[in-house]
Amino acid sequence: MVTALAVKEEYLIFEEDFDSTFDLSVWKHDITLGGNGNREFEVYVNSRNNSYVKDGKLHLRATLTDEAYGRESIENGVMDLWGRVFLARTPSCSSPQFAGCRKEANGHDILPPVQSARIQTMESFSFKYGRVEVRTKLPRGDWLWPGIWMMAKDNRYGPWPSSGELDIMESRGNGPDYTDDKGNPIGNNRFSACFHFGPAWNKDGYPVAVNDTQALPDHRSYGDEFHTFGFYWDEDDMYAYVDSPENVVTRVAEYGKKSFWDIGLESGAWNASGM
Repeated sequence: MVTALAVKEEYLIFEEDFDSTFDLSVWKHDITLGGNGNREFEVYVNSRNNSYVKDGKLHLRATLTDEAYGRESIENGVMDLWGRVFLARTPSCSSPQFAGCRKEANGHDILPPVQSARIQTMESFSFKYGRVEVRTKLPRGDWLWPGIWMMAKDNRYGPWPSSGELDIMESRGNGPDYTDDKGNPIGNNRFSACFHFGPAWNKDGYPVAVNDTQALPDHRSYGDEFHTFGFYWDEDDMYAYVDSPENVVTRVAEYGKKSFWDIGLESGAWNASGM
């Protein structure tokens, strides 16, 4: 659900409840094996094995590549997203970045062992100022990394992160017992919200615009039931929240009073002399 603002009043401009169908004219699939710059080991595909609507809910599901194509293909094969290998639907690589359209296993580097889905509305819907809310239940399982992002429709200020990235939610599929090396819980009983901005990929201001929630009590997780992950944006404020606007996770300090450039400089997020 997305609402727009008009003198602080809100009206609905986009809503998707997946009550019956999966509208592929609205929801476009990313098709790439480039790992999104994060060294992810899955390939994103447009397959109803990995993305489908059932019982009024959208399901995004990870599957093992060798279940469909065999272990030998993973260790010695070729994955070509421009051809008809490894795709259940019409092939069309959406992102050549990070060698995202073709890969050949060579003995030292295997093909992506996992298939999954990443969908977006870049071509069908965009807005400036408003509220976004996504009601979802997070997945459970090791190595899973769910996320809800907002990206710039046009890179008006330059390539990432110059034109911004708003991470409404990122979490893990690991259970509540999963901890870091200091014993802090970092599984699906907590999540983070983050804003990326800066003049270059190695001068990203996210350290001053990221926050993790406290772990849910009683061994509960965000995979137990549905939660609402939200983001609010107007001329004077920008923040992410969970379940209620009062439960703010991350807010951009001084937003509306200072530019992102000034916020980054004053916080020491990057060194201007190093540009």
